[in-house]
Amino acid sequence: MPRISVIVPTYNRRATLARCVAALRAQDYPEGEREVIVVDNNSTDGSTDFIRHEPGVVLLREPRQGAYAARNRGLRRAAGEIVAFTDADCVPRHDWLARIDEAMRDPGTRIVLGRSEPAWSSPALRLLGAYEHYKERYVFGTGKAEVYYGRTNNMAVRRETFDAVGPFAERQRGADAIFVQRAVDRFGCDAVRYEGGIHVQHAELDRPREYFRKVYLYGRSRRRHRALAHIRPLTTAERLRVFRDTVRGERPSAAETVALLALLVVGAGSWTAGDLAARLRSRDVA
Repeated sequence: MPRISVIVPTYNRRATLARCVAALRAQDYPEGEREVIVVDNNSTDGSTDFIRHEPGVVLLREPRQGAYAARNRGLRRAAGEIVAFTDADCVPRHDWLARIDEAMRDPGTRIVLGRSEPAWSSPALRLLGAYEHYKERYVFGTGKAEVYYGRTNNMAVRRETFDAVGPFAERQRGADAIFVQRAVDRFGCDAVRYEGGIHVQHAELDRPREYFRKVYLYGRSRRRHRALAHIRPLTTAERLRVFRDTVRGERPSAAETVALLALLVVGAGSWTAGDLAARLRSRDVA
């Protein structure tokens, strides 16, 4: 029985899946205590063909379209007492599984979220990545359930937690946040922790525009799933606190500080635009 099962959903990720799988196979963690499950969600680009030659990697198929349906398919096959999730466009650091294992040694911990960094090192992306790190440190240190959320590109869950609160809701977006909220309702905020040393590089975040696109989608999806998970966005005061934490921790130059503030203003506008788009759509449907 492996201690950790890793589930990777994939759909037409020819450019990145092989790097993700290679990083998982190269982990500094005993091979007998891990398994890697890749779930192909109707890819048409042949991106999973190489997996049949990869020892220790299981390939499954999920015909229902959607990353959460694919993750749930992997869950039904996973044998580990801990289930770790990442995405096909992410590259976990060599000690990813070892650090997940270490964090889960605390019996009260049921969900661990790690740090997702842009794979590209432009000054703007570096600043945005640092801000996201300090934001997550703040969010999961508040003990306030209403700001907790999930992020399945770097998340590990004790298997018995799924047994207690059920699998992911099979929605287009936001099911990880809904799942975390269900777990917090059942087990309390202390069941969820953030560990900045658990790293993955996110290849999709290759320019600030992509970051803003994701923020827009987060704003839109929060509006759509708020009936299932009452997650509030951070207030302006809380965001300013995270900004100050980032500046104190990273010590950027004056020009970089101004640039980060400008990037965050654009990000806030992107989130608001997504939220507004969801509101207008709901009115049209009604």
